Amino acid sequence: MITLDLMREQGRISALGWRSRACTLGMASLGLVTEVAVGQCRAEVAAAGAALWDLLHGQEQVFAAPWEELSVFSAARGFPTRFGSIMLPFEAINEGFRQMG
Repeated sequence: MITLDLMREQGRISALGWRSRACTLGMASLGLVTEVAVGQCRAEVAAAGAALWDLLHGQEQVFAAPWEELSVFSAARGFPTRFGSIMLPFEAINEGFRQMG
């Protein structure tokens, strides 16, 4: 479970706050995403999330800056039951943008 508070300014994330009860992989993803997502727009976060999804499903990816560290999740390919946890921060940010209109 992730609770994410998102603030945006001029279409970009200006601040993120969070609470989580997630597995280790989910927490690792959350830590990386909350560090990197500030300053990013919805499309940039969505593109990084889509690339991560593809990586988890076996496609090689070169992540655009500042998302390069997402490549560490290639080690999770063998654990498909954890993919949802890894993707939770991206889903939460997308939902935050959706709610803000």
